[in-house]
Amino acid sequence: GIYYLRNKHMYNINEDDGLSDNYVYDIAITKEGFIKAATDRGLNIISFSGEKKNIKIFSSKDGLPDNILRCLAETPDASSWLGMQDAGIICLDAKQGIQTSLPNWSSGQVNDIIATSSQVFIATEDNGLIVYDHDDKNRITTRSYRDEHIKKINTLLRDRESNIWAAGDHFLMRTAGSTIEMLYHLPKTSAENIHTLLFAADKSLWFNEGDNL
Repeated sequence: GIYYLRNKHMYNINEDDGLSDNYVYDIAITKEGFIKAATDRGLNIISFSGEKKNIKIFSSKDGLPDNILRCLAETPDASSWLGMQDAGIICLDAKQGIQTSLPNWSSGQVNDIIATSSQVFIATEDNGLIVYDHDDKNRITTRSYRDEHIKKINTLLRDRESNIWAAGDHFLMRTAGSTIEMLYHLPKTSAENIHTLLFAADKSLWFNEGDNL
């Protein structure tokens, strides 16, 4: 199950509380403060109402291609990228609507996944690193890159300079990752009229759009 610390006391969430399975591969915290857990029996979305634990399950009966979820990654727009044992990857929106799935996946078990604003990096058990491009709706467009220097990749990390690190088979590999990313989609006329940019200390990006900032 899952353990969490509150007020210096350790609590447990397991099948007795409604968790779909006690074997949990990966967890993530959403921007709303929910916990998402990848298990052998689908995705669990956990929230709290005071001391009450609320668990919503998303599984094959809801459209999940494979109930065995090995990893997950949350995005700033509250989407969830999920890596599965047999069915590749899938992306769900904030309401668990399916945005992306790969029905013809043949690259085996997915061990880790990292998503940027335009690409998704997939660590596989036997087929190295696979990278797909996606659009602003998280729909897969093309496979842009594949690297099999490390056949079995256990984990991925994205650093502060957007390099992607891959580890497995006693090796560590770095890729430049997504060197160019789409941050905002602007109409053609608005984009052509931008003539100044400012990246502020709080990491916000300022630019002019016509007569406005």
